[in-house]
Amino acid sequence: MTKERKSNKSKYLLSLAINDVCNLGCPHCIVQNFATQPENKLVLNQRLHERLKEMGCTRMPPDFISFAGKEPTETPEKLIWLAEAVRQFPKTKTILMTHAYKLAPGLQHQLTGLIDYLDPSLDGIENVIKPAFANGKETLAWQNIKYAVKNKLFKKVGIIVTLMPDTYKQLPELLDLFAKEFGNDDNVSATIWFYIGQVEDPLLLNKKQLLEAISIVANHPWPNIQIALPGHYMPYLPDLVQHFKIDQASQRFCSQTGIESLLIKDKILILPTKLNLLRIEFDGRAYAGCGHYLNLDEDPLGNIAQQTITELFTRLSNSN
Repeated sequence: MTKERKSNKSKYLLSLAINDVCNLGCPHCIVQNFATQPENKLVLNQRLHERLKEMGCTRMPPDFISFAGKEPTETPEKLIWLAEAVRQFPKTKTILMTHAYKLAPGLQHQLTGLIDYLDPSLDGIENVIKPAFANGKETLAWQNIKYAVKNKLFKKVGIIVTLMPDTYKQLPELLDLFAKEFGNDDNVSATIWFYIGQVEDPLLLNKKQLLEAISIVANHPWPNIQIALPGHYMPYLPDLVQHFKIDQASQRFCSQTGIESLLIKDKILILPTKLNLLRIEFDGRAYAGCGHYLNLDEDPLGNIAQQTITELFTRLSNSN
């Protein structure tokens, strides 16, 4: 079974790591030790802004542009500045992938109209998952997520939860909390991720734990949950198919992103899919997807200091 499967769609996705700053200390972070080689920050920021503006003159703007980082809310002025540059593409959907800890209401209002889809992470610095409460009080992350949903500041909110061996058994309580808070609001969903570190990493779930965690999701009554299966877990896919009696005819490719999925009962199981995803790191280097976090020797496709984003997408297509 391959770790990565080829999409049958030709969507283009651009991921921008807008900074190399984060002090949240999330235990599942895979980028905290990723060594960058930063150039002059002011010059590089300006170059990225120019490259985004240049795309307005091309016929092929990305279908999706996501803002990430290490942590994009650590540099809110830069996030807003770059998001404004992207609004020139009326058909491009913008995504903010962030921890919700610093996503304060004031910043949310500034991002309204600039960000279409909010993908906030709930776990991490304050308490790993333990249903949105630390020391008996609601965490800031949970308060900020509830504020975004209640005030309808974004088109969709997709909460990200990352499971590890010492946290996955807290999942039923967390999903109960989501169901109680958000009910049947179709604009709110949760994606259950699994730690995606190196092979043999002790933070990876074993097969028994993975089956148990997925069973919790598959059997939960709240409908707005999906499961994302990272590449390191793909060897377990035949076991999942057999254990949950997955119908292979349920295979789908998302019309918006090209991502492949199967159905476990009524829940979507997202599979690793080879996408036209271009990731630009804070130091200007561009990569195919995000695999360079796990393979630090991977060669970049180029650098925005020398190539336009359109040229980098051409290199990406040729590499596929």
